[in-house]
Amino acid sequence: MRVATLLPLLLAVVAAPLHAQQIPDDVASRIDRVFARFDRTDGPGCAVGVVRSGSLVHARGFGIGNLDHGIPITPRSVFYLASVAKQFTAAAVLIAAHEGALSLDDSLHRWIPEFPEWGRPVTLRQMLHHTSGIPDFLLLMQRDGIPWENILTDEAALALITSQPGTDFPPGTETRYSNSNYLLLGEIIRRATGRTLAQFAEARIFRPLGMTHTHFHDDRTAVVPGRIFSYDAGPDGTWRTNYNMNFDRVGGGGLYSSVEDLARWEGAFLDDRLGVPGFAALMLQRGVLDSGDSTDYALGLGLGMRGGRLRVAHGGGFMAFRTSRVWYPDERLAVVVLCNDGSADAAALSREVEETLLDP
Repeated sequence: MRVATLLPLLLAVVAAPLHAQQIPDDVASRIDRVFARFDRTDGPGCAVGVVRSGSLVHARGFGIGNLDHGIPITPRSVFYLASVAKQFTAAAVLIAAHEGALSLDDSLHRWIPEFPEWGRPVTLRQMLHHTSGIPDFLLLMQRDGIPWENILTDEAALALITSQPGTDFPPGTETRYSNSNYLLLGEIIRRATGRTLAQFAEARIFRPLGMTHTHFHDDRTAVVPGRIFSYDAGPDGTWRTNYNMNFDRVGGGGLYSSVEDLARWEGAFLDDRLGVPGFAALMLQRGVLDSGDSTDYALGLGLGMRGGRLRVAHGGGFMAFRTSRVWYPDERLAVVVLCNDGSADAAALSREVEETLLDP
């Protein structure tokens, strides 16, 4: 067989849905009942996926992804993930460090020398763990009355952050969630590797894992096959679009993906498929403060316990998208909930699914 003929076949195999033997019907029915209020043809809803040992064992969509055209949500619908994106930015930083392009202990000023001197230096590691004290640019936008609908360039975002008088606290002394950390890490990836975060993640993460419907959306004019919109209920009870075409900042957010693609993401943790030895352990390293106390935030991932089990989770919310990804490493179990209804609580919905799976 000629290579030109064989290559598309190989790519098709890589990109095929990772479905395995389905979970029992009664368990599937209980999971579906969690989303019963979204099972409709006249409003937005959610997609849910359950992943065991890297295989998608249950996936279903509820509600409508595009109300203009009546397009239903499916496990292949492409959602804006909001802050769930941070774990992918962190993974890109890890990969770049493994390849020698940068170090987690580099100072911010090594890569962005025009950043103001605010006293104690900030390291990339502190930025990954949200212990840098750098103010959150999204909160700064709100403070300054800058609408989300404005086109915010890379230069304008950097100028907004660097115009502040200093960090919110001495770096390394506290933990405070800031989207600026991951926005800046995306810029550092560009300067260190010569590729944008979108290009680097495509080459090093999404393509190797067969995540063909996942990308960092750094071009607001780009067409996104399968993309859905998000909605809020208006004062009169009718659905109103809450979707911002202009916002294309990436790093802290800006990632589009689907339930099926996120099932493939588990392979990076289970099988070290990204070429970084011990990838999962590195991603799960807790932040450590100057005091020696550890934090509950790893690399783009929140760490906690549930019933004696390690629970790795991150949620997101922007526009009217509400998202959650939860992983139980010891059980090799993950739950993904992606919603385009601004009233949905993706984290609470995920907890109900987790309860069904772990406490039958």
